Amino acid sequence: MKHVTWMLALCIPLAARAAAPTPNRVYGQPDDQTILYVNPNMPPAARMGAPRGVAADDTGLYVADRSLSRVLFFPADATVASRVYGQPDFTSTNYNGYGLNADSMAVPWYIDVSKAGLIVTDWRNSRIIFYPTGSTRASLAYGSANLYSCAPAWDGVSPSSLTYPAGCAIEDDGTAYLADSQARVLRCPPGTTLANGVYGPPDLTTWLGGCDAQRIGVPFGLAVDSTGLYVADADNNRVVFFPKGSTTATRVYGQPTFTSNAANNGGVGPNSLAAPMEVATDDTGVYIVDQANYRVLYYPGASTTATYVYGQPDLLTNDGPSGLTSGQKFWPSAVAVDAFSVFISDEYGARVLRYDKPFPTARSMEFAMQPSGGTAGKALPQSPTVRLLHADGSPAVEYNGPVHLRLKAGVGPECALLSGAATAQAVNGVAVFGGLKIDTAGSYVLQATCHSLPVADSVIIPIAAPPASFAADADHDGKLTISDPVLMLRALYGFDALS
Repeated sequence: MKHVTWMLALCIPLAARAAAPTPNRVYGQPDDQTILYVNPNMPPAARMGAPRGVAADDTGLYVADRSLSRVLFFPADATVASRVYGQPDFTSTNYNGYGLNADSMAVPWYIDVSKAGLIVTDWRNSRIIFYPTGSTRASLAYGSANLYSCAPAWDGVSPSSLTYPAGCAIEDDGTAYLADSQARVLRCPPGTTLANGVYGPPDLTTWLGGCDAQRIGVPFGLAVDSTGLYVADADNNRVVFFPKGSTTATRVYGQPTFTSNAANNGGVGPNSLAAPMEVATDDTGVYIVDQANYRVLYYPGASTTATYVYGQPDLLTNDGPSGLTSGQKFWPSAVAVDAFSVFISDEYGARVLRYDKPFPTARSMEFAMQPSGGTAGKALPQSPTVRLLHADGSPAVEYNGPVHLRLKAGVGPECALLSGAATAQAVNGVAVFGGLKIDTAGSYVLQATCHSLPVADSVIIPIAAPPASFAADADHDGKLTISDPVLMLRALYGFDALS
């Protein structure tokens, strides 16, 4: 839903930067100096042709590659994808694969992700498709009668029609927002492709473009959060904000009034836009892709004046990308944010760039407490504890969100399983994991992941085999204790199964 929960207790710098920020991670290329289309030097699961849309959550980054007709998912700490949507494998790049169905797509544009799942604008098929969380097979197709058809609504619009849609957004409950090229944005309740609300025209069967607080020109990117809906109205060179429950905008970015629509109205600066393509939000403010000015702008809070810029040395410059041979310049098409980072798709650079957010936030993690050892199948004697840190090493007490633990690949027996609550909510930047078990004897390393922060490794943790037990030793601790007959009685009466 292009929105992350983030408690900020720090000041936001208001001055423009003297130089464009530098990316700290690149997807699709080996570095920020390379711009090779479908780079053959990259693994198939890392290559990009023309990345259009991006979306991020606490597990990783999603990238819609329009030229390869697929969406890739990159785990939080990786630049090689672990999952693909729209293709049967990482080497296939067929347009509509093996036919128009629940497993195919053609020229995906914008995307969004929430707790409900992933939503993708399948532009060439004139539909928007929805994938439930954990599935790479679509379960809904907005704008089509079913998952096996496409029908652009050239001859009239309805509550279920779309004509080559652009943007999409989805709330945690599954409510979907669809940017139709027919000058409107549809709102669909969870689980249905029939809209019950519309932004732009007065009703669901009318096409009506324009430029005021109700009407929209050509909607592209969308973002939704707890306060309302943001629409990138590229044709009118603005982004408009509709409060929750209202179809009348109360805020406009890029224009002095709701009825003005000139590109770079008043000159290039912190209040101007030219063909804005996408928008994202977090609890601190709004991020807008100002494509024709080759930049992404950040607006703090509810302000409509930008205070930070990516892609240009300052807020008054709109130099072209001139070859795109640096991560400081790009041709942006989409933006996404997680709790710590800003992701910008550089469509003609065949890459996605990751940047720090424009204010101090966590940059790393460390294990504050790690188990010295344990017994296979038993809870670890010490609860692993992970602490988030700022760049200067001070605690990132403003973060209150999920942290994940996993076993490091290639360390210890491959068959081993980590069980228990492997996700914990950090409180004031500290996450405590209780009741974790490793089921197989060996030596292991725990890894902590949190959004797009670099992964943190624990020390090596030796896990011993359980002590030899006998028939009456129900808890397998190598001795007879009061817990043994209790466990046996519970098993006898069907309350538990003996392990």
